Amino acid sequence: MTQVVFTCTDCGALYFAVQKERRASTPPRSFNCAECNAPVYSWEGQFNYIHWRRFVPAIRDQGVISTKQSEVADAPEAFRLLLAFRSIRDRAARLRIVEKAEAMAEHQRDDEAVDEHQCSLPNSSLH
Repeated sequence: MTQVVFTCTDCGALYFAVQKERRASTPPRSFNCAECNAPVYSWEGQFNYIHWRRFVPAIRDQGVISTKQSEVADAPEAFRLLLAFRSIRDRAARLRIVEKAEAMAEHQRDDEAVDEHQCSLPNSSLH
């Protein structure tokens, strides 16, 4: 069994799946993106693809201290992501992936700022 990486060509979402060789030929199958429902990959024949999971990168904020342990734990997945990104030859698809990652990071920062602001407000119900 081999772990492989697929990219949605519409929205740039990344997925990991396990490629498993089969003795008998598999019927035609496909996997659609959980984000935009576009086809990510279709297959038939001697290989099957199982255990699909979406890659969601961890977004680290300046307030979070990254330890060597957490970086070591994240390194294999980050490296697979980098290899998958480098394998994409379509410049427009690569740009969409970068834009989506930047938007996700911005959204995460906005959410954290709102949470931080709400925590700093005095609770009027306690008076």
